[in-house]
Amino acid sequence: PEGVLYVDPYSAAGPLADGSETYPFPTVQQAVAASFEGYEIRLAAGTYAGAFLTLNEPGITLKGAGKDLTLLIVPEELTGIRVEANNITVRDLAIEGGTNGVTAIGTEGDPITGLRVENVKISNLQGKNGEGETVHGIQVEYATAPVIRLNHIEALQAGNGQTSSICCNIPGH
Repeated sequence: PEGVLYVDPYSAAGPLADGSETYPFPTVQQAVAASFEGYEIRLAAGTYAGAFLTLNEPGITLKGAGKDLTLLIVPEELTGIRVEANNITVRDLAIEGGTNGVTAIGTEGDPITGLRVENVKISNLQGKNGEGETVHGIQVEYATAPVIRLNHIEALQAGNGQTSSICCNIPGH
């Protein structure tokens, strides 16, 4: 990776937090905001409450300490991780809560390329009651050759809608 940013939910760095190994950011959102193309964001073991992210810089790797060690708690009705750029890797972490775990939605003319979602545990997603909302563990649409492997998805509830562990809509493939 071109740069590495460190995050620790128990960081005591305060105003000195700069994403270095010595002074890690306390939130994933801070690291995402400070990242550039090609960066790796390393999440220490721990629980990250209120986490919901949009990865819109190409080449970002979001890497936890393990799917049983790094937990992102997503607020109700939100998506844990929205991928809006190419060459994104999400790996070695858990996502709990919210409506969708990971979404990557390109367009027919501009598909997402280089997506990897590996060794991610996604659980306890819930849609709004009575609104027919679909809940997805991992949703990929208009992507070229995504790698989705070694993931564990459980406990999806959609009110009156539908649930899917992994939903891929890749026209032409």
